[in-house]
Amino acid sequence: MKNLGILLIVIILLAGCQKKSKIDLFDVGDSYVEFGQPTAWANDHQLYIDSTSFSFAMQSEEIDKAILAIPVQIIGQRQNEDREYNVKINKEATSINLALVQLSRPIIRSGRFVDTLFISIKKDQALKKGVFSLTIGLGDNAVFGIGKASRTTCRFLISDRLAEPSWWITWRSYFGPYRPEVYQQWIRTYTPGLDITPPLFSPEKPNYSWNNMPLYALEYYYPVTFMYIEQLKKYFEDNEVYPNGDRSLPRIYLP
Repeated sequence: MKNLGILLIVIILLAGCQKKSKIDLFDVGDSYVEFGQPTAWANDHQLYIDSTSFSFAMQSEEIDKAILAIPVQIIGQRQNEDREYNVKINKEATSINLALVQLSRPIIRSGRFVDTLFISIKKDQALKKGVFSLTIGLGDNAVFGIGKASRTTCRFLISDRLAEPSWWITWRSYFGPYRPEVYQQWIRTYTPGLDITPPLFSPEKPNYSWNNMPLYALEYYYPVTFMYIEQLKKYFEDNEVYPNGDRSLPRIYLP
């Protein structure tokens, strides 16, 4: 009886494992599509994209169009022919003017497991007024099913304005109160690759820059950062810059 009890337990456990192993598995005879991690380009240059947020304000002024590139990967067998999948803009979850948006043909080319969906975003004055959403989603068609639920929707936040970064309060005594004009110029001044000072504290990451600021505003520890702050300060001394371009307001200077 004891051995019979053990046998029953083993059978139950095996049945549970078999049932669990079927979760999230796909029929190998079918094909499915899902999104990968997006990147961004414009004028053949890779741009900065923070997760799925993109701001033209973080780019050079001459950039008037961004290309968001989303890898689309298949689960199943590759084929020796081009195959089109189904992707649509979710209008209910989108606030950007769709006249500014264009999707490339959604296709997995012959012999590929991974291809790319390109989304073209035009720069527009309206994007300075807020942050706008763009949501796209994969759907079924006669060729492809959809993959994991967490990878079938992609949402972008698009703008042409700069929100105050979390590090600003730490550096306020050197940058002054938050002004987008100062932040914009700092992005152009303290670019990645200029400061190779090794990280001094464990939470910090190598390659300090405008989007990877040192943890503390201390010149003794971060002389290279302060060298570029001096360049930033000189820029506003040599160039007349006003908040929002309004000359009725005091001109911008750094402390």
